[in-house]
Amino acid sequence: MRASGAGRRRSSRRRCWRRRRPPPLTPRAGLGQASASHPHPFKAEFLPQAEATRVVAEYQQELREETARQREAHAEAGRKLASVEAAEEEVRKAGAKAVQSLMAEFQVLRAEAEEARKTTEQQVLAREAEQFMAISNRASEIGSSLEEYGSQLRRAEDDVEACRASVRQAEARLQQSEEAAEELGQRFGEVGRALSGLQSQSREHKQAAGELRASLQASVKALEGSVAELARDAVDAAGGGRESRRPAGGRQPRLASDARVAAQCVCGALSRVVPMTAARNA
Repeated sequence: MRASGAGRRRSSRRRCWRRRRPPPLTPRAGLGQASASHPHPFKAEFLPQAEATRVVAEYQQELREETARQREAHAEAGRKLASVEAAEEEVRKAGAKAVQSLMAEFQVLRAEAEEARKTTEQQVLAREAEQFMAISNRASEIGSSLEEYGSQLRRAEDDVEACRASVRQAEARLQQSEEAAEELGQRFGEVGRALSGLQSQSREHKQAAGELRASLQASVKALEGSVAELARDAVDAAGGGRESRRPAGGRQPRLASDARVAAQCVCGALSRVVPMTAARNA
């Protein structure tokens, strides 16, 4: 009766093992793999966060400095353009005043020439010759002055064009900085999504490790119980009479099968642990 009771207990224990046996675990892609920057896969969710925060702060500081420099350059170019335009306006006003004064002098000289014609012919000829020479000299001076004013005006226009080109370049650099800022924001978003993916993978890996640890503990406990029963049956078979040998002989095959089942569970668990350990060490 004791042997039959033990058999019932063993059969119920075997059914319990079958019910509690966890599903086979396979290593997932990307889980448990170390890298140069994160040597420990289970701590990968903590290390990149600080580094990413530091890199983000550095990039934001550089972007603010570059934006400030570009704005200062843009303001300086605007000031230069305003000064050049003011100088151009002054040159134009001075040229207009000089032309007006020269025209007034020319009118005066013409009036004097008209008055000189009313005198004698020789005086008129002499005066006209002198006045003509003076007018020609003054006209040459006026021409040279106009040429000088024209060259100054052309230089002012060149300066204005150069300032406009520098302004366009500053605007282009500012646009590039804004595009770089947008790209940096997109990269920060990608880094955040990658960090969240790593955190979810780490949680799945920890959950799988916990299930595997529980399965190994259950298998080890079952194997220890089977070994203890085998030891007790061996002691009973060695010290008892013929009556105690018979039930022990009936129980030994069941205990041996239990031990084999437990050993198979442990071997299966180890076969699942070894690939995961190799992938983590790789």
